[in-house]
Amino acid sequence: MMEQLHLPELPAQWQPERIREILQLAGKFALERQHRLDVTLKTDGTTLTQVDMALDRAFHQASRKTWLISEESCQDVDHDFLEQRGMAPGYILDPIDGTAPYSNCLWMWGISLGFACDGIICEGAIYLPATDEFIISHAKDVWYQRAGGKPVRMQKAKDLTAIQKKNIMIAIPQDCAKYGSVNLPNGVHAVGSAVVAIANLLLQRYGAFFGRLKLWDYAGGLPLCRKLGFHVDDEVGASWPDTLLHHKLIVAPSQPEHLRSKSLIYFCHPDFKEIKKQIKIKET
Repeated sequence: MMEQLHLPELPAQWQPERIREILQLAGKFALERQHRLDVTLKTDGTTLTQVDMALDRAFHQASRKTWLISEESCQDVDHDFLEQRGMAPGYILDPIDGTAPYSNCLWMWGISLGFACDGIICEGAIYLPATDEFIISHAKDVWYQRAGGKPVRMQKAKDLTAIQKKNIMIAIPQDCAKYGSVNLPNGVHAVGSAVVAIANLLLQRYGAFFGRLKLWDYAGGLPLCRKLGFHVDDEVGASWPDTLLHHKLIVAPSQPEHLRSKSLIYFCHPDFKEIKKQIKIKET
């Protein structure tokens, strides 16, 4: 039986110091149990561990004064929820993004928390416990902290040199790596976690990332990208909406595609904003 995790209460308004404390406690809990997991499969064939569920329960217990949408408990999230309750302050959580790497004792996993108010995702945080890296927004700024060091204000995306532009890698989704081909001059990396990919894009370790994502996959990273000048677009180059409810998101609580994007979402360094024109995915 997995022991319970007790987290401080999620604030009704975005408080970076409190959010950092909560995510680091959750990350410590997950990291300490990574080598002794019971792994099961969801109905869609994806991996689930008892730590995912323990974190989900802990965050729900900590969100009694706000609403919370989580990957492991989203069945009641319908159009009315997003349109009406979503106008009040609340959170979108991915307790462990990258459960497959996590359950295989790899480092490529993280915790993502987005904050919405008035129906708009306006703040976000990503924590990568295995490397102890933390990225969080506060108003117009984004802060980075690693391994107990002091928080550093992140700068807007810097121009890449010609060599950097050719050398930097592109993060690709699992379905593309398994069933498709990508026509790019850059090296590619199927990292297995949208949260890890977005965090490393913000740190300019990747030039771009794309995928068909669910709301909790991108909610923490979307505000971070926008505040730092990275592009978040759909397949035709239109800016991806920062509203909770929009026509590009599937809302079907009884279906596996519930809260998934209808198209690919492209997260790009400004120098790679035209990458969607270069990507050719051939489904098998």
